[in-house]
Amino acid sequence: MQKSDGRIGTIDAAESRFAFLASQASDETVSEVVTIKAVTLNADTTAIELEQPLAYYYDLATISIYGNVALATHGETKKEVLGSGNASRSFQNSF
Repeated sequence: MQKSDGRIGTIDAAESRFAFLASQASDETVSEVVTIKAVTLNADTTAIELEQPLAYYYDLATISIYGNVALATHGETKKEVLGSGNASRSFQNSF
């Protein structure tokens, strides 16, 4: 934990010993990128298990989660044949 004067320290106490306050409109917006390990769908809830712990605590009333909804390659090059046409013929179709 970094203190306001720049010093770094830790607190060894139960979570129940802290009072978490709702976020304010003037609070700094924070975000982080994480990898999802597993998703469990139940009747009323969705549980998301992450590969690593979050760096921050978030106010559940104001949190937004964005993510890929399909398999994605993150821009890696893939060498795949796209179609089987003849490049020397124009206006080809599959009919």
